[in-house]
Amino acid sequence: MKHFQRIYVLLILFFYPLCHYGQERINWIDFTQLDSLLAISPRETLLFIHTDWCSYCRKMEQEIFTKKEIVQLINKRYYAVHLDAESIQDLAFDNSI
Repeated sequence: MKHFQRIYVLLILFFYPLCHYGQERINWIDFTQLDSLLAISPRETLLFIHTDWCSYCRKMEQEIFTKKEIVQLINKRYYAVHLDAESIQDLAFDNSI
């Protein structure tokens, strides 16, 4: 029985990365890149303001931002920007801080 458990754990560790193979992901950009991208090709912007401790943010990242249809829609129509709400970094946009 002990050997079966080891084999089972090894199989899970081996095949787990294959479960995520081919999954589409949102093309997140930095806020600093947004200004130049909007100048080249204007699009709507999706700002995802999150924190590390926010359970709703994590749930959204795990359940909503992994659905194929939503990922394709966001990548096609929007510039998706990840923005940490607790960041102390100054943000410059449209030549203003």
